[in-house]
Amino acid sequence: PGVCALRGFAEYPRADGCGRTRGSPVSDGPKICVSVAPSSLAELTAWKADAANLADADMIELRLDAIQPVLLPDQMGEVLRGFEVPIIATCRMAAEGGAWTAGEEDRIALLQACLAAGAAYVDIELDATATEALAAVEPGRLLISKHWSKPPTAPQLRHCVERLLELRPGAAKLVVAIERVDEATPVLQATADLRRAGIPTAGFAMGEPSAASRVLAAASGDAWIYARAPMGEATAVGQWSARRLRRQLRVERWAAGFERFAVVGCPVRQSLSPTIFNAAFAAVGREALYLPLPGKRFDEVLRLAEGAGVAGLSVTMPFKTDALAVAATASDVARRSGAANTLRREDGAWHAHNTDGEGALSALAPHVDVNGCRVAVLGAGGAARAAACALREAGADVALYARNAERAVRVAEDIDCVGRGLTDYRAGAAEVLINATPVGMAATGETPIPTTELRGEEIVLDMIYRPETTSFMRAARGRGCAAISGLEMFLGQAAAQHCWWFGEAPTPGVMRRAAAVQLEAEREMA
Repeated sequence: PGVCALRGFAEYPRADGCGRTRGSPVSDGPKICVSVAPSSLAELTAWKADAANLADADMIELRLDAIQPVLLPDQMGEVLRGFEVPIIATCRMAAEGGAWTAGEEDRIALLQACLAAGAAYVDIELDATATEALAAVEPGRLLISKHWSKPPTAPQLRHCVERLLELRPGAAKLVVAIERVDEATPVLQATADLRRAGIPTAGFAMGEPSAASRVLAAASGDAWIYARAPMGEATAVGQWSARRLRRQLRVERWAAGFERFAVVGCPVRQSLSPTIFNAAFAAVGREALYLPLPGKRFDEVLRLAEGAGVAGLSVTMPFKTDALAVAATASDVARRSGAANTLRREDGAWHAHNTDGEGALSALAPHVDVNGCRVAVLGAGGAARAAACALREAGADVALYARNAERAVRVAEDIDCVGRGLTDYRAGAAEVLINATPVGMAATGETPIPTTELRGEEIVLDMIYRPETTSFMRAARGRGCAAISGLEMFLGQAAAQHCWWFGEAPTPGVMRRAAAVQLEAEREMA
């Protein structure tokens, strides 16, 4: 009925998308499993009819327990008809966190009908009464899951792994509800034991902090990653979109042996960094991948990254001072600016650098020679300090302006420049203005200083790159100023990070083109 059966996660056709041909050879990377939980058969039919839902999917997880009225076994041929990628049929009991309200016997009959109708796998809990019986009949098409409502103890985790090794299912899934990002680490490590025994796995976390663990698990060797489709709601908090996984994170080229790099910050889910770095890695065939690792506490995300063997980090708001504090060594510019936007892991320790200043200089270089130029840096955070340091070293006459004048003076003393309050800025005080404040990220029309203080002769660089054109940039152009997008600085600092990690620059133009493609896609979807 148009349903693909499979014997292993590496032996089935891929979905269309990104220029791929259905039936083409698959990579060793994790498969994207789009999860859907329709409330009715009519909703499922509409979902299947929208090609966008399948465009980036290698597999579909179909949550049968969500469909009402309760499905009957003889309906499964109709339910599964029309899918051209493998199906994981899941029917979770209410006691397991699902919505199935009929009995266990009815559930088992439904799952058996799914197998007869061509489902690739049926998903059942390790502790379900019928699991061992199903494993004895169809072990290769059984996906056995274990969910914990809180992090398991080491003996509990070990016992779970031992039982799965005894049952030898076709695949296994370990999931834990967490409150801290790093609580996912033991489960991620336990799945490695199953993979070494030849059992394809997925091991990740549930809950608000789970997004980082999901991509790290897939990067570490998991066979698949659950994702959401464009139409409908995510079936779990923390799921990434299939489109982002395929087109920006490029999961199909991931391999467990690749070096791992990531961006950490709050928020980073929509960062351009994964897009441009993965494009740069792919352009030269570098065995490396780059992930977004969102989290509210730097120490927790760092422990998760360390546990997963991450080799390097880009650090963004609000963690740049934290990044410097954890480093065993730091470059001169990182120490002088009091912040780090780049970390490298060597010999079990983190080493820090700051490339924000290089990014600012590269953005300004086509427009002005900063040597001897009067520059006003608006802000006193890590990026502002790094830019001020780089400008001073390049011979600029720098003044730092911040909302807190006392803080501006303290920071300026360390950089050997002038510090003032933001309200002290007056027209003509600078030839170049750099906005290093967050003012302008939100579409409020705010600007860091009154635009009446612009004479129309200044060069304005706004470090913000989303939106691409901020209110400050529009107002500056309206006054006759030359305005430079923060995207220029972003690309410059990223290229400098690449040099620091690998000792060589990225392929010219690759990062810029990748950023342009993503930004254009965002505009089309807005």
